[in-house]
Amino acid sequence: MPRRRWLRHRGCVVRASRSLLCVRGMCALDGVLVPDRESALSRRSESALTTSAEARACSCSVSRERSHKVDVWLSRLLPRSAQWSPLHSIRAFRRFDRPCGARSRDLSPPSDDRAARERRARRRRRARRRTRLRRNACDGRTRRRSRPCRRLGRDIRIGEAAAPPGPDAAPAPAPVDTFDRNAHSLDDPMSIWVVVNRDRPLNPEDFVPPDLVEVPVAHTWVPEMRQEASDAVVAMFQAAADEAGYFLASNSAYRSYSTQVDLYGDGDDPTTAPPGRSEHQTGLGIDIGTERGCTFECMEDSEEGQWLRDNAYRFGFILRYPADKVDVTGYPHEAWHYRYIGVDLATKMHETGYTTLEEFFGLPAAPMP
Repeated sequence: MPRRRWLRHRGCVVRASRSLLCVRGMCALDGVLVPDRESALSRRSESALTTSAEARACSCSVSRERSHKVDVWLSRLLPRSAQWSPLHSIRAFRRFDRPCGARSRDLSPPSDDRAARERRARRRRRARRRTRLRRNACDGRTRRRSRPCRRLGRDIRIGEAAAPPGPDAAPAPAPVDTFDRNAHSLDDPMSIWVVVNRDRPLNPEDFVPPDLVEVPVAHTWVPEMRQEASDAVVAMFQAAADEAGYFLASNSAYRSYSTQVDLYGDGDDPTTAPPGRSEHQTGLGIDIGTERGCTFECMEDSEEGQWLRDNAYRFGFILRYPADKVDVTGYPHEAWHYRYIGVDLATKMHETGYTTLEEFFGLPAAPMP
């Protein structure tokens, strides 16, 4: 391969191969300027110059300068030892700086006519589209053409799915749990997260919620609950009627310590909590039935019961005693008993698959005696 030298001037980049370089009729032979092209040609055979790249470069430069009358000047002749690649030389010049062996329309000065502007706009659109296709291929999207993509260290082709990570690939970072499990107390009876079971009594055991209100819903006995829980019950019952045409009713809500003493009796009923250990005493628990008379066990197979199991979390309620968690909660399955814990916690338990407060908060189980 002959040595290549480059001459930079205002109009284009001209390559000099071997020892001859011509621009606008001025030629350099072996690094020495000669007055005209004819003098240079006299020192070399016409046939060799005509068939070489130097002749095409000279013709290109001369015809270009004559047709467009561009003021071309020779800045300097690079030393013979300089080795500039065509890519670097082209990048060093913008817009109209091209090797003189390029097509004549690329060497033309900017044109103001409409056709030229449209051609340039089409070229820019095609370039943007090619860039967009390459970027989409790196993201694994399907495209028609097949072209290598080396973005972000991946080597895939357009139209091909990205290869799955190998066995040595670094595992994806585990999602960070940002839910604050300490937002409310689990022991304070005034907390909506208070956990009450056979092993976790209320303190004090004869606790009475100070914000009890009557719940304005259909009922068997007049229900009372804490204000926040009462508002949630009203919203849930209304949603059941509006969304599914189900009309729910309250069978039991707040029960005082003395009432629980009477109900518990000698403790032979496993579904009745001991006094001071009942969720009804917190003002956050409610037994739900329907206006058509479906109560207690009937809720297990009814459409209303299914709707509650699917949607109660939206209003801050959970089914407190699931059928498969008897050894955790300490009570048999009660399809009618729902406990208010707030929308945030109920939604989190629904998303993570927890069905009991004991498991979600890592508390000891309270099995049946």
